[in-house]
Amino acid sequence: MQLFYYANGKTLRHRAIGSGGSDLGQEIGFTYNDFRRETVQLNERGLSRNVARVGLISYLA
Repeated sequence: MQLFYYANGKTLRHRAIGSGGSDLGQEIGFTYNDFRRETVQLNERGLSRNVARVGLISYLA
């Protein structure tokens, strides 16, 4: 797994790496909306998943 971070320490994206350092083509990017307490995950096919944080509980949308 290869990880990339924003300057504030939150995860920008992560990429799956196979044996020998080969790229497996699987990558997930993250964007954050702190005002709405929401995280959006975007995969390599362009599909997104929203995760809303309410207290200690996360809700998938």
